[in-house]
Amino acid sequence: MKLYQNKKSIYWAGDRGFKACMRWHDEETIKILEEQYNWKVYYPFNDSIKIDESKYTGFFGKRGSLRNRCLMGIDISSIIVAYLGTYDTGTAQEIEYALIKEKPILGWSDSAVIVGEYAGRDIVVSQDEIEKLEIKILPMNGMTTVIDRYIEFSKLGNKVSPEKLAVIINKEAEIILGKL
Repeated sequence: MKLYQNKKSIYWAGDRGFKACMRWHDEETIKILEEQYNWKVYYPFNDSIKIDESKYTGFFGKRGSLRNRCLMGIDISSIIVAYLGTYDTGTAQEIEYALIKEKPILGWSDSAVIVGEYAGRDIVVSQDEIEKLEIKILPMNGMTTVIDRYIEFSKLGNKVSPEKLAVIINKEAEIILGKL
C-alpha cells in the first residue's frame, strides 16, 4: 500500500547529513527542488518528517528518533534518492526498507574516488543496464544493483553546485516516476 500523499515526494537518503558542509549542500539542493521543481522532500536531518518525539529514547538505536524519521520518511515518499558515494550501512538499510515498501530508488554519486580508484565517469544507467556495469563502479557493493536508476558524475576537480544537482535529481526522478 502506498502511503504518500504527493506523487512528487522524495525521501533524501544517505549519510551526508552528518557532515556540516555536505548537509548545507543537501539542504540548498532540497530548497531548490521544493521551490523550483515543486517536490516535497523529506530529509531526516531537519524537521520535514514529523514524529512523536515522546516515543523515542534518543537519537540512535531501535527507539532512536533518527531511525524512526528515516522509516517514516520512506513510508510517506513516492521515490527514494540515495547518496551512494560512501560505504554507509544506514543508507543500505534505507534502500532495503524502500525495496520492501516497493518504492523506486534513484542512486547517485559524485565521488571521485571509488574502491581506491580515481574515476572520470559521467553515467546514467537504468535497472536494465546496471548488470552491464563492473561491480567496482558501484560504490557500495553488489546489493546496490537493486536501484532503479544510477547516476554518477565523478570527474576530478568537477564541482556540482546545489543548482546543478537539483536539475540532475529532478530530471532523473521524473523519468523514474513517469514509468510508474
